[in-house]
Amino acid sequence: MLSGISCVLAGILHTFLCTFPRTLVGWIVASATVWPQLYVRIMIHELGHYVMRRVFGVPTERVIFGSGKRFLRVGRFEFRPLPLGGYNLPYTYCSDVSVKKKIWVYRAGMLANFLTIWLWIHNPFWVLMNLWAIWTDSRVTVQQETGYVSDGAWIALLRGRFRLPEGFDPCKTPPQV
Repeated sequence: MLSGISCVLAGILHTFLCTFPRTLVGWIVASATVWPQLYVRIMIHELGHYVMRRVFGVPTERVIFGSGKRFLRVGRFEFRPLPLGGYNLPYTYCSDVSVKKKIWVYRAGMLANFLTIWLWIHNPFWVLMNLWAIWTDSRVTVQQETGYVSDGAWIALLRGRFRLPEGFDPCKTPPQV
């Protein structure tokens, strides 16, 4: 009998073995779709935050999808070429709404990723990528050099279970994006 974690690992292995492309064209198509899928995942995550900010009346100056140099701006939405994260600025933490609303704004990105898993449940890469994103977003991570603070760190900070590093004030120093 397999334990719970062994069953999960066996299921992931089975999913990959059954869905690997079997031809060169299949590999080319699969490789070409990785970047757009990562980018769409980031857009859905950031739009989850944005929608909840609108619901709770949190002001939003910019919504940034991706990283690197901006290549397109439409209203308050900025698009950058590398699918390596995104931001809603200014930080919700710095806004003048209740702690409960702030926590829901930070949860909204992860919830958006979770809900989209069901839209593309037949795509194992999409499911695993979103599960990985939910896990990484829920971790407590602060990169003082770049100003990056994970959703999990904001939630822990708002609940009083975490403190920002000494001298780091995200409300005065926006992230380097």
